[in-house]
Amino acid sequence: MFYLRCKEKKYKMGEFKILSIDGGGIRGVLPASYLAYIEEKLKDNDKIYEYFDMIVGTSTGAIIALALSLGISAKDILKLYEEKGSSIFPIRPRKLNFGLIVPKYSNLKLKEELKELLGEKTIINDCKTRVCIPTINITCGKIVVRKTRHHKDFEHDYLLPVWQVAAESSAAPGFFPAFEDGDKCQYIDGGLWANNPSLIGIAEALKLGYSLEQIKILSLGTGSNLIHKDGWKYKCLGLIGYGTSLVDITFQAQSQGVLNIAKYLLKDRFDRMDITLPKTSSYIFFSKFGIDKTGSVNSLKNFGKNEAKNSIISVKTKYFQNKVTAFQPVPN
Repeated sequence: MFYLRCKEKKYKMGEFKILSIDGGGIRGVLPASYLAYIEEKLKDNDKIYEYFDMIVGTSTGAIIALALSLGISAKDILKLYEEKGSSIFPIRPRKLNFGLIVPKYSNLKLKEELKELLGEKTIINDCKTRVCIPTINITCGKIVVRKTRHHKDFEHDYLLPVWQVAAESSAAPGFFPAFEDGDKCQYIDGGLWANNPSLIGIAEALKLGYSLEQIKILSLGTGSNLIHKDGWKYKCLGLIGYGTSLVDITFQAQSQGVLNIAKYLLKDRFDRMDITLPKTSSYIFFSKFGIDKTGSVNSLKNFGKNEAKNSIISVKTKYFQNKVTAFQPVPN
């Protein structure tokens, strides 16, 4: 391996390209649609993962990141949201359950679809590029990042089933129950601390020996609502009043904070795709484009495709000109 000496440190040669995908429930349609359009324009049926040294994703972004890293097409990932979204987030008109006492939905259908998409026996180290997936172990109160074995220090996570890692990171409080593994440890949505996982990607690249000047990130959001509500009915809300919308607010606020820091660190080497979602007339927070609102799928699909059309020239030039070196996990 060749190294470049800079400021008394040894850095690896070349750039390090990262694809980062936010969490956001059903709004994962937006980045999936965006990537599906980009994918159509690649030559020779190339796969998205072939152009990135690392893919990081949280919650719904974790599902997309892991699927892409296994060589699954963005088009097929998009189909998951289009065809299975309403069964993962079913409408239950006879049950007035707003996720205030118990989760709104069972996670059985989600786990079933993840196994179908990602493979029941596929493990993280089967991924064809490096991946990092955040979650939270609420049994011991620790944040966790699941990773491929791309460094000799990583001894455990790379053996986990991919579908399990996706289910852990997708267990949004109020929407799904915590994911419980075979050791009775319980995990909830990584979006509570890393909904925009770009900083995880930056930290991991630095650990691997790259400098900030070598890191480039294409960061994909899932659409945001302006976090601005006034009037007495919002000023006086407590936890029950906010309900599961508080999870969405947390996700979006965290994404905005990371966005500002990542831009500061990487400058023009950080590119962000996201949109401000149209306002809704309902008094309930984020009603039309909430993270479980499957009625927004067609709109989100069109938003993603339009964003891809508008940015494809610059994005292809910056991220899809040259494939990266094929990933080889560190041997045991």
